[in-house]
Amino acid sequence: MAYGNRVRHLGGAVAFALFATFGMAGPGWALTPQTANGIAYLSGGIGMDERAEMQKVRNDYSLLVTISAKTGEYLGRARVTIVGANDAIVLETTMDGPMLLVNLRPGKYALRVNSGAVTKMVTTTIGANGHSEAALVWDVDVPN
Repeated sequence: MAYGNRVRHLGGAVAFALFATFGMAGPGWALTPQTANGIAYLSGGIGMDERAEMQKVRNDYSLLVTISAKTGEYLGRARVTIVGANDAIVLETTMDGPMLLVNLRPGKYALRVNSGAVTKMVTTTIGANGHSEAALVWDVDVPN
């Protein structure tokens, strides 16, 4: 095997290992819905393909949370806590990307989203047949 071919094979192996390790989305990769405390949710939105996949299932969930920097660039890895009636924690998770879809029952909820050293809080109401969206923006610059 020529040296150039070994490098190409090694490069392919490294790329595969990165995709397998970090779960990066792309053609053929599927997002995996999760459930915690009986609440179904889906987190991701890295790249255009994954965002498009999440938009396709948007109507299956009652809440969409997006996080971004003031420049409009998406953020990820934020810690999310959703609190329902009687200050009961309904869901705690870390976002895998800039989008989080959650299937909540109708009611009023408080969201605490922590990214870096900043925590943002917002309330939202899910109607009987409705959907709600929470778009949170951080006053940070995202390095290129």
